[in-house]
Amino acid sequence: DTDQQTQVKGKINRTRMFSQKMTRVIIAPRWYPTQRVVELEIKDKTLPEALVIVAERTGVALSIKPDAIDRLPNGADTRVTVRMAGVPLREGLTRLLRPVALQFRVDGKKVEIEPTDVLRRVGRRATWDELKTVEWLGGLTWAQGEAPPAEMLKRVAFEVEDANPADVLSATLRAADGSDGAAAMDRACRANAWTWYPRDKSVVVLSLREQVRRSLQRAVTLRANQRPLAEVVTQIGQQTGVLIKFAPGVLQGLPVDARERFSMLLVNSPAEQALEVIKGATGLTYSVEVDGVELRGGVNAVLAPEVERREEVAETKDDPIVGRLVIPGAGDAFQYEFFIRESELPADIREMRKQELEKVFEAIREARKEPGKASDQ
Repeated sequence: DTDQQTQVKGKINRTRMFSQKMTRVIIAPRWYPTQRVVELEIKDKTLPEALVIVAERTGVALSIKPDAIDRLPNGADTRVTVRMAGVPLREGLTRLLRPVALQFRVDGKKVEIEPTDVLRRVGRRATWDELKTVEWLGGLTWAQGEAPPAEMLKRVAFEVEDANPADVLSATLRAADGSDGAAAMDRACRANAWTWYPRDKSVVVLSLREQVRRSLQRAVTLRANQRPLAEVVTQIGQQTGVLIKFAPGVLQGLPVDARERFSMLLVNSPAEQALEVIKGATGLTYSVEVDGVELRGGVNAVLAPEVERREEVAETKDDPIVGRLVIPGAGDAFQYEFFIRESELPADIREMRKQELEKVFEAIREARKEPGKASDQ
């Protein structure tokens, strides 16, 4: 790669002659794009605009995950400013992303940008105060074996049941590498089965299990029609960042109909509600653990009548979806949507539907007999 904007006088190593001008040549492996050196300044641009500028100037493919944008204070309109003065692209990207609590990873020849773990733990769009708190914490340093800065502990709010959590945290931080306050907080909390996230200008410390419960309040949207239950559970986990797993043998113990043809429709509803729907439909229970959620204890007898009914319908090979039921949620914050199959309609409603359809079909037939009349309509 050649940086043709940096011109120097005299003779230096690794140079090329362009019209009697000496131009510095930057040596960087093609397969490792973040070693490239960049020199540019970005002022008050939206993050997507800034990434386009970096990509155009470096020739490196950059991509950002949608959930990274969704977690920023102003979404895609979140604005950034950064100066990259002859620094490796790796350092330049760190300067660009650190103030908004994002990170990057190299995937082959492209660079992918994603939320940091702490930004995911916020569980919603972060505020600017919360992003500044994360950056402030990351800038704190202390020598291993020394006490962490007093102002750090003053801004910690404990939501754990442990005895003397402040003393426990202080002792753990003293033993940690204090070259990066945020990383040290990660290690100290992990050692005590805790975690942390920013709330306004405070640092909240809570148990891992409680953090999982918080994550289950995150809104999810699920449109599953006759899909494998494992696939539905995976979607819930992806949208919340929570590991959701089946206890050994539980999934295989469910009837085929419940295991392979599961339906659920939720729009902008808490993930915990989705788990309750699964619980009610399958007889499974779930427990919140320190590392996620485990589904366990299937009760096949609860499903038997429903399975038999659907098997009878399957034999006819004719059970189309004929309608959709929409029920507003509390305060219109969300809504429930259910597809209705023909076999689920009561007999009188099914007969009424047939009669109304016949009226529509008859009207179409009459219109086809009179082309002029049909065109007027």
